[in-house]
Amino acid sequence: MMKALQFVTSIAIASVALQPFSGLQAAEPTITPQPIQVTPPVADPQIGLLFDPRNRPDPGDPPNLAYLVEKKYTGQCSGRSEPEAVAKFYSKTRKPAPGLRVIVRNLTFGFAGDTRPNTDREYYNGDISEGFLIKYGDHHSGRYLAVQPGNNEFDYVIKSGQNILESGKFSVKFDRKITTEYRHSTPVVESYCAYYHRGRCIYQTRTIFNCY
Repeated sequence: MMKALQFVTSIAIASVALQPFSGLQAAEPTITPQPIQVTPPVADPQIGLLFDPRNRPDPGDPPNLAYLVEKKYTGQCSGRSEPEAVAKFYSKTRKPAPGLRVIVRNLTFGFAGDTRPNTDREYYNGDISEGFLIKYGDHHSGRYLAVQPGNNEFDYVIKSGQNILESGKFSVKFDRKITTEYRHSTPVVESYCAYYHRGRCIYQTRTIFNCY
């Protein structure tokens, strides 16, 4: 009988050791673990436009931002250039190959005319398409891909002949950046008809200064 009581007592002690004591002693505070803040990695775009370095976003800018750069010229040849950017299309899910072309079209609301601004480029070598010019505009142009300030929505098709191999959509936000550049005039020597003698033009040379 004594052995049985000792056995029951040992079980009771073991049970008390496993439970928090709620007697006269102060209860230990409950510590709630704080969630760990994890900054998600920046997504690597699988499809989009690769811009020249001068058109790419600055540190701290959104990754889908691109700048159309306007040059302000000072000096002997002062003036301004139109804001523009140079870009190439890429798709990491359909690499370039011989005979392929890509058509990029701007779907953004607000363009005039029946034809959406678009560009049709070779897509056959390396990782990117043939380059093309981007400018602000309100209608389709055969000289550049027209965009609007702010967010622009695009779609694209990669084709082999008439067969569409891949299609999809992406977006790019455009803003303007102004840079200042000193520009000299360039001397050019040219010949010109100074006067006529006996029905013949007498040529002389002169130096003119051109701005390029």
